[in-house]
Amino acid sequence: MVEHDLRTVTSGVNAVPPAEYAVTVISGSAIDTLGHESLHFYTETGVVTDGTYTVSLVEGDTASTTDRLANGAMTAVDASEILGSNPTIALTQDNSVHAIGTNSKKRYVALKITGAGVSSGGFFSSTAVLGHPKVSPTP
Repeated sequence: MVEHDLRTVTSGVNAVPPAEYAVTVISGSAIDTLGHESLHFYTETGVVTDGTYTVSLVEGDTASTTDRLANGAMTAVDASEILGSNPTIALTQDNSVHAIGTNSKKRYVALKITGAGVSSGGFFSSTAVLGHPKVSPTP
């Protein structure tokens, strides 16, 4: 039985738009964590036709619209700040959900999916869930 409301204490943000990707790196949107104290990402797969994919997180003090890792605006989140482990998505994991969270102290966090052995790719999307708002409505 459900007794509590998550709607007033969480908000979802599209981190990776749902699409078919045939690339070796999918860079998600930089999520602004200002006003929230927790962040979790859910990556959903559709049909994965080839390759193996690793989900990781990058962080920074600013949100960059260019390649965040190449220009140094964002760096990999330290392993001690990862909640869970970096999911690996294999060919046999069609229609699955993979979770990763962080307690990063940086304002911006983005999801990165890195593929190996990719030619036709697969369908992916990711949602960021911000929680524990510093100000929230009274139930």
